[in-house]
Amino acid sequence: MNSPVLCVDTTAFKAHSLDILTAKDPAGDVQLVDIVVWAGSASETSHGATDCYMIDPRTGLTCNYGKWYNPNFVNTSPGGLGVHYPGVAEALVTALKTHRNLPHPWLNVVGWDCMVTEQSDMVFFEGNLAAWRCPRRLFLSLRNLVYFIGYISWVGRN
Repeated sequence: MNSPVLCVDTTAFKAHSLDILTAKDPAGDVQLVDIVVWAGSASETSHGATDCYMIDPRTGLTCNYGKWYNPNFVNTSPGGLGVHYPGVAEALVTALKTHRNLPHPWLNVVGWDCMVTEQSDMVFFEGNLAAWRCPRRLFLSLRNLVYFIGYISWVGRN
């Protein structure tokens, strides 16, 4: 079975995947944890990505990189910093709204996968229980570490 080509190779981005992580806080409100982009893939999908960058949600610009996030990203360079991904603000609104409206109260952390099309539109192609993403996201930034320490302290309390 052939998978559809979701991440079109564009001059600016090549095949890529934006990974938006949302989580419920102790009051049950959903908030953004962070956004990373898997970039630099030479194949038709983001599975061949060789670079990992964090995206500033206020600007849509890559602002940091994570060489250790995945073995494929060990050669990520600072050269990819400052790249603008259009549609990030709108994608965040969609991810947060969708997470708030999920019918599963136990689903606290969700990873949303989306990409920028050649027309600069943002297209979502899946949302996942973020159990495997969270451990890697802990150490992407001090802010994430503090967030997850606080998160872990309240999960499961009634």
